[in-house]
Amino acid sequence: MLLDWSDDACATRWTVIVRQKDSKGRLADKQTDLTVSQATTKKLKLDKTYVWRVLACRDGECVRSRWFTFHLAKAVAPQ
Repeated sequence: MLLDWSDDACATRWTVIVRQKDSKGRLADKQTDLTVSQATTKKLKLDKTYVWRVLACRDGECVRSRWFTFHLAKAVAPQ
């Protein structure tokens, strides 16, 4: 799943955190020290809801985004 977010003019590094169900759910993916404002998650389970947020950092100071939600539906075979 490609996650893409708006650049903060001052940020030079990003961390993206993906959790299952809600902000306290099981950690599904975490990528640190990103130099571009997008990330492709590892393979996530279908029929699950996930939340994700970004930490935008510069010179050791970081700002967190709000949590965003998405759901990966099960694929249905055409009939």
